[in-house]
Amino acid sequence: MSTSQPHACPAATGSVANWGPPTSWLIGLPVAYLLLSSAVDHLGNPYQFLSSIHSYRLVPRPVAEGLALLLPFAHMTLALCLITGTAQRATFRVGFLLFALYAVAQATTLARGLNISCGCFGVSPTANPIGPASIATALIPAFVCLVGWRLTPTAERSAGATPAPVGEVA
Repeated sequence: MSTSQPHACPAATGSVANWGPPTSWLIGLPVAYLLLSSAVDHLGNPYQFLSSIHSYRLVPRPVAEGLALLLPFAHMTLALCLITGTAQRATFRVGFLLFALYAVAQATTLARGLNISCGCFGVSPTANPIGPASIATALIPAFVCLVGWRLTPTAERSAGATPAPVGEVA
């Protein structure tokens, strides 16, 4: 049995495995803010959001319409999960994948020479043109989600259980 306390300072114990849900919750708040801001902006002007998605020229119009309909609600759901601390590991994982996908979409669009708005926040088609700053706006929260995902304890770690060796039944 370990003598370390469940929420001891990682620097003192030498392990980030002791970082608990409060740290994960704090890490998730800025990401939740970005997700909620984006959702509110996109729900406020869904046709402009659809136009932004379509301007990337990555998916056919029916897929763009589905994305324009679903993404704001997915953003709100992820933000609420981060704020309430619900399913933190899964939420950070999905957030990481989502923001990484946004960065890849922007990088490929920039590489194809399209001069368009990222469509991240706001309704102006000329605001936030795709470039290094907009790609960083996607990569930074992706990195934060990756850190949150790695620091959020699994159910086994938080309960103090030791997983069974591979091939054995617990």
